[in-house]
Amino acid sequence: MPDKPVNPACLRNQGPIEAALSSRLPAGTKVLELGSGTGQHAVFIAARRPDLVWQASEQADHMMGLQQWITEASLPNLLPPKVIDLRHWPEGLTGFDAVYTSNLVHYVPAPLVAVLIAGIAAAVVPGGQVLFYGPFNENGFTSAGNAQLDAWLKDSVDTEAGLWERAALASLAANHDLAFEEAITMPNNNVMLVFKKRR
Repeated sequence: MPDKPVNPACLRNQGPIEAALSSRLPAGTKVLELGSGTGQHAVFIAARRPDLVWQASEQADHMMGLQQWITEASLPNLLPPKVIDLRHWPEGLTGFDAVYTSNLVHYVPAPLVAVLIAGIAAAVVPGGQVLFYGPFNENGFTSAGNAQLDAWLKDSVDTEAGLWERAALASLAANHDLAFEEAITMPNNNVMLVFKKRR
């Protein structure tokens, strides 16, 4: 079996992300992670929070590395990963106390972000939390690095991908009963935007 993939950015930010999530997620929370990538965050957080139930997910063509990490970790609170394609959102994906994404929204073409938000709203229970980690604009780019990232995304990923204004994402979320609650400042020009499902 090939070596597990390693994302250096995950190694840098997994500690601060776990700390921010742990301050918000009480024991017994069932979490859906969208766009789990290599699975490093899922394994890191689930190992340190055995009181959480963690459901990782990814697109079908990214599942191999994710499956390797989860299988090797063999954590009882880390569920087998789910395949989720935003273009074909699975039915019956409901009942989660929290939904978390890391560095996902800016990779998704803008028209599909509305699909993503609608799916998240359906997946999380009333009163549940939605947490978006990553770089977001606040009246424009907050750093030169974020501006460079946005240009790279539009050039290399999709012309409709790119960093979102916090207010624009909050407005879109509000259309699906997700109320903005808090912006947690994170290292390296990132933030964690916290929403609550109203009903």
